[in-house]
Amino acid sequence: TQLVDRSGETLQKIVESVKTVNDIIADIAAASEEQATGIEMVNKAVTEMDGTVQKNATVVQEAAEASSAMEAEAHSLVQLVGFFKVDGAADEEETAARSAKKRRRGPAPKPEPVPVGGGSGDEEWEDF
Repeated sequence: TQLVDRSGETLQKIVESVKTVNDIIADIAAASEEQATGIEMVNKAVTEMDGTVQKNATVVQEAAEASSAMEAEAHSLVQLVGFFKVDGAADEEETAARSAKKRRRGPAPKPEPVPVGGGSGDEEWEDF
């Protein structure tokens, strides 16, 4: 009977151990599911970021193309305007450049006041 009692206790311990292992496996399965959900969210975020980067690259390429087109247009316009320059236009440009330099230097100095009458100031004043 002792042997039967000990085998009963051993079987009871085995059943408890199997339940513990079963609980651990359930915890691992739940953690794996949460991890899979997290990985899926990260994957979606990376996919969205990739799409945004591709859109930005397209916008940058379009902006570069537009910039090149505007540069070519500006060059063409400069050539067209150059056709309409008349004699003296260079003089006008030089005058404008000199005027810009004067503005950068500041205002011209104020002239000294000149006394009226040309006297030294020592003459006597006359009453009216």
